[in-house]
Amino acid sequence: MVILVDTNVIIDFLMTREPFYRASSEIMKKCADGELTGYIAFHSIPNLWYILRKVPEERRRGWMADVCSFLENFLKMI
Repeated sequence: MVILVDTNVIIDFLMTREPFYRASSEIMKKCADGELTGYIAFHSIPNLWYILRKVPEERRRGWMADVCSFLENFLKMI
């Protein structure tokens, strides 16, 4: 199944935001395991970088690299 992962789902997962962490974690795990093909909108990448600006840059870079490793860029699909 192919899904478009919303920016808020990624933020809920990365920041362990309740009450949505469990659901976002399940979605991200299924994308990482290949059970789902997850896409992220191209504009979500700089948005995430900005929204997460209070997180130390090294940690942010790691998070972004991880997220981009198992979510496809939506522009690849079209």
